[in-house]
Amino acid sequence: MPCAVGYQVLLKRWKRACAAEGNPDLTLYSLRHFFAQQLAEAGAPESRIQQSLRQRSPAMTRRYTRMVDKGENAKVVGAVLAPPKYLRVAAGAAGAD
Repeated sequence: MPCAVGYQVLLKRWKRACAAEGNPDLTLYSLRHFFAQQLAEAGAPESRIQQSLRQRSPAMTRRYTRMVDKGENAKVVGAVLAPPKYLRVAAGAAGAD
């Protein structure tokens, strides 16, 4: 997928963010699975997920979207991307208007 920064820069920042949140074992591959699982849970058609992941085969897309451990990996990645402490701040700011 196109990215504004090079792979090595992205990887370094990803590892730093995961370590800071106490999940140093998460990989960019985990992020890809998270993306696919979130689309699947939101009801996106398999063809759209396949196209978004730029995969040739629907069978490969199904490997990404199947619910491994009932989405536990996706929950962990989601917690790293939007830790609850930040969600509370954002929710408080939204209600401040």
